[in-house]
Amino acid sequence: MGRRPAADSVFERETSSDEPNGEVSAKSHAPLTSAQRVAASSASSTKIAPDAYGKEAKHFKVTRVLNRDVRIVLEGVDKYNNLIGSVYYPDGDSAKDLPLELVQNGLAKFVEWSANMMEEDAKRRLKSAELQAKKERLRIWTNYVPPATNSKAIHDHKFTGKVVEVVSGDCIIVADDAAPYGSPLAERRVNLSSIGCPRMGNTLHK
Repeated sequence: MGRRPAADSVFERETSSDEPNGEVSAKSHAPLTSAQRVAASSASSTKIAPDAYGKEAKHFKVTRVLNRDVRIVLEGVDKYNNLIGSVYYPDGDSAKDLPLELVQNGLAKFVEWSANMMEEDAKRRLKSAELQAKKERLRIWTNYVPPATNSKAIHDHKFTGKVVEVVSGDCIIVADDAAPYGSPLAERRVNLSSIGCPRMGNTLHK
C-alpha cells in the first residue's frame, strides 16, 4: 500500500531542556487511526450515560463481527459523507444480516430516513422485525406503549353499495345497499385504509 499523505500526519512540538538557548525541537508521531480519533474526541467531550441496552447492543456486535471478515452492502451516504450500508457476517454456510438481527432482538430501531436508501424487500424485513420486537416487548421495547387511538379494528365485516360522493382522494360516501333507501343511515363515510392523499383545502365559492 502507498504512504499516507502528509496532511494526515500529526505533529506535536515539545520543549526539550537539552536544546541550547531553550530552542524547541519538533517530534513527529504516527498518524492516528479512525478509532483513535473517535476515542480522543470522546475523551475530550462531556461524559454521557449510555442508553438502556447500549452496552448490550455493542456486545452483540462484538461477539459476531469483531476481527472477522464481513461483507458490506453500501446503500448511501449522508450529508457528512458517512457511509450508510448493511453488514453481513458468516455463520456456517450462510451469511447473517447484522442490522436485521439487532432489530429482531430489540437492540435497534427502524430508522425511516436511512431505510429509504434500501431495497423495498430489505426495508420491509426491518420494519416487520421492529413490529414483532415491539409486540414481544424485547429489550428497548420493554416499556413500549402503542400510541393512543380512538380507532378499533373491525374484522369480517363487509358491505356493498353505491358511491354517491367522492369527498377527497382518500374518502368516499357510499349508500349501503342493506339500509332503507333514503335513510340517513344508508350513507356511510369510508376512508381508504392505510393511505393519505393531498388535502383538498377549503375553497370558497363566490
